[in-house]
Amino acid sequence: MNISGFTNKIEVLESLELEKTKPEFAQELFCLIQRNVEHLSTWLPWVPLVKSVVDTTRFIENRMQSETSRLGTEYSIKYKKALIGQVGLNDIDSYNRKLSLGFWLSKSHEGRGLMAACIRRLVKEVYSNTSVNRIEITCNPKNTRSISLAVGLGFRLEGRLREVEFLNGTLQDHLVFAMLKRDWLA
Repeated sequence: MNISGFTNKIEVLESLELEKTKPEFAQELFCLIQRNVEHLSTWLPWVPLVKSVVDTTRFIENRMQSETSRLGTEYSIKYKKALIGQVGLNDIDSYNRKLSLGFWLSKSHEGRGLMAACIRRLVKEVYSNTSVNRIEITCNPKNTRSISLAVGLGFRLEGRLREVEFLNGTLQDHLVFAMLKRDWLA
């Protein structure tokens, strides 16, 4: 399964695109995270660890190395040319033909259907161009936006992982949603 062959840019809608995250995005990405710290840290344990542009650059370089190793890749979500969030193909398991999606969006861009459009387009790209059979989304049971997004796109709730993530001083559960290729094609 080769994700490194994915195009650098994927047009989603007019004025909305996914672009593979590059080191030159570090400053803009860092500023976006800082403007959304309170919003993002509710659900994402890594947010308090991003303290500088250097931290952001390291993250981007690690994600680029993951792509080289065929373990994952990261796309920046750009709306009207401005960076507004991220979506990543994570934990790519070629042998078992599966991967997981991770994503976040700036608070000011929520509720417009932008993330749903991005995920729908990326799922299409994955199922059309790789041998992936299963895509998973995991999220906190209190994260109603992510739950609604997964269900709305046709992902099925498969279960609950107990105390799987250390977030804001406590171990948190995650819900597991999945979509099989045959579900997408149906």
